[in-house]
Amino acid sequence: MTYVKPPRRYIARPRKPAGSLAGWVEDLEQDFGIGSPESQCLAAANQTMAPFDAKIDDLARNWKPTGFYTSADIRGLINQTLALVREAQAAVNAAAAEPNASQDSVMRATTDLGRKGQDSLDYLKAASDADAQGIRVINAPGFKRWVTDTMGAASSAMVTAAVIGCITPWWVGALAAFQSAFDLLIEILRDFVGAVAAVGERVLKAADAVLSMVQYILLGAAGLAAYYIWTRADEVKAHFLPKSRS
Repeated sequence: MTYVKPPRRYIARPRKPAGSLAGWVEDLEQDFGIGSPESQCLAAANQTMAPFDAKIDDLARNWKPTGFYTSADIRGLINQTLALVREAQAAVNAAAAEPNASQDSVMRATTDLGRKGQDSLDYLKAASDADAQGIRVINAPGFKRWVTDTMGAASSAMVTAAVIGCITPWWVGALAAFQSAFDLLIEILRDFVGAVAAVGERVLKAADAVLSMVQYILLGAAGLAAYYIWTRADEVKAHFLPKSRS
């Protein structure tokens, strides 16, 4: 399976009592995206993130890595992908501080991002195991899906933040930071092909990441990974980006 563009995102909000006219009207607004200022913010948020989603869709269809990676490849791509998660989580954190923020929506976005950080641990373990065993190449056919799915989760989290933070000054900066991390990741992935195993070469098979319902807190592994990425951004760029581009 590959990344599938998520359906229209909806933001949870308190409901009027069941059966009330106000509740019925809100149901229509929620289901059809009409009428309320919140629905207008949602439409604007989806429109803002549509170009990002289009690039993720294109990546899922047309990026064709070999499925084989070195341990350095896996660590570098995880670091840069989680850098995108870091910016999305920062935007969600800013949204959570808004007076009328839906904490249910904030927690869903945070949990989704945290699960992607959790899933990356399988690949990091494979990289460590390969190094320990003196194996150069890791067979990880599901790694591409982890990258594109994680990018999709980050995009959806940005929609959550955008709706909550509609027409607030901090959103402009959050979007710019996300755009910068996103563009760098796309540039890296565009030129990345992967490793090629020689005939007879030992290859380590990575256990593909499996989604779980593990509770994952931002200040836990995902937060530590984000800090690691932030302090080593130059190293990631140096590993993947060519010295000069024409």
